[in-house]
Amino acid sequence: MARRLRALLGGAAAVALPAAFNARAARATPRLESRLGGDRSYYPWDQGYLFFAVEGEGPPLVLVHGVYPGASSDEWRKVFPSLSGSRRVYALDLLGFGLSDRPRITYDPPLYESLLGDFLQDVVGEPATLCASGLAGAFAVHTAFQRPAAVSGLVLVCPTGVYDASEPPRLTNFLLHRALRLPVLGLSAYLALTSRAGLERWLGERVYHDGGALAASLDGHHVVARQMGASYAIAAYLSGILDEPVDGIFGDLQPPVLLAWGRHSRLARVDSAGGFATLNPRAELEIFERSGALPQVEEAERFGEVVTAWLARAAARAPG
Repeated sequence: MARRLRALLGGAAAVALPAAFNARAARATPRLESRLGGDRSYYPWDQGYLFFAVEGEGPPLVLVHGVYPGASSDEWRKVFPSLSGSRRVYALDLLGFGLSDRPRITYDPPLYESLLGDFLQDVVGEPATLCASGLAGAFAVHTAFQRPAAVSGLVLVCPTGVYDASEPPRLTNFLLHRALRLPVLGLSAYLALTSRAGLERWLGERVYHDGGALAASLDGHHVVARQMGASYAIAAYLSGILDEPVDGIFGDLQPPVLLAWGRHSRLARVDSAGGFATLNPRAELEIFERSGALPQVEEAERFGEVVTAWLARAAARAPG
């Protein structure tokens, strides 16, 4: 949380802008459209409509994007076609992100864990592999632990919950969250963070390793981050109330697990991979040497090959 807060306050984000300017800036945003292929639909969840795209035939694979400013299912666009060659692949926008609804509610781990479990039950309808990125990896671990019959495997991309973002929130986290939800100060800080320059700096320091990959994705992140209501989930992320430890349950998971780690990830450091592997020696680890937190973007071809091969091995080892 401290690193996120320093990033938020390190530049112009500390300046409170007039509320009228905040409203105009939030409204003056290009229309958001999905760049994923396949069929597109919405799941009417009880907290809001969730956008998802689906393509391919075969055992289901559900792609869950990470949690950071400008995040959405768009982070899977480069691997969506290759993964759907042998699987029925779903890619959804979490509540508060992308084309899904962005209600003014409190976002916390149980919300997202219920969301994933209900999506598996109501939309997918059969045991599925969850492929989740960053903080969403911790939510996926808890979903697999809470609903074991719904999850047949886990692909965790630079997941948090062992060393990084592994402390339950405290009172100070909730107080910071209230401050970030204030209509003038909080929104002003968010708009400064998600200005084009602010977002480029933040993503470059924490998410991407390859500057070219960031440049190619920046416009998409910026449009997502400037949608009305996008600040609500990010306020929860920046304040730390979305942090979710997994060390108490990761070793007890029964489904096969693949850990896919970018060597240069800073949202979840590659050192954390050892902690995950110690807790669950059955988990396989693949390091992506030229990637930060998003190897599915920065090394998309290899990522698709690694995940496809692992899914085939996992299916061959499955009982029955």
